[in-house]
Amino acid sequence: MPPIISRWIPLACVVLASYLLWSASRVPAQIDQDKSPTRLRSPLPPAAYTVPADLKDPFEPRTDIRATRAPVGAVPGKDATERKPRAPAPIHLGGILWDPVHPLAIVNGDVLGKGQKGPSFEVLDIFPDGVRVRSGGKVIEKHLEKVR
Repeated sequence: MPPIISRWIPLACVVLASYLLWSASRVPAQIDQDKSPTRLRSPLPPAAYTVPADLKDPFEPRTDIRATRAPVGAVPGKDATERKPRAPAPIHLGGILWDPVHPLAIVNGDVLGKGQKGPSFEVLDIFPDGVRVRSGGKVIEKHLEKVR
């Protein structure tokens, strides 16, 4: 680039910026009818930014909804107190990962510790050769099968 052009580019940018600032300062502010310089008139009509009184918050939880579905396991036409307790799910003990501090059991394919819950059971206790679980309201104890 010729040296004369490289000298004029910064000067042209400064002149252009000065012109833009000068022209922006010459636009008169829109003043209300009372000619008060502290109160500017809004470009939008008041109806555009006022909220109607009957408008509801879309994120507020609804309280007018009632449960329409029956609880899981309920029989149509019978009272909820007449429901039978579920039968315990079959429990398969796959293995024990024994550690005196934090033992783990493989029950129905899930690796669980003491007090953790599976899909239909809860591990109550873990022994070096077995596990005690609660399933369907019953306590079941399963032991590892001995290898011959």
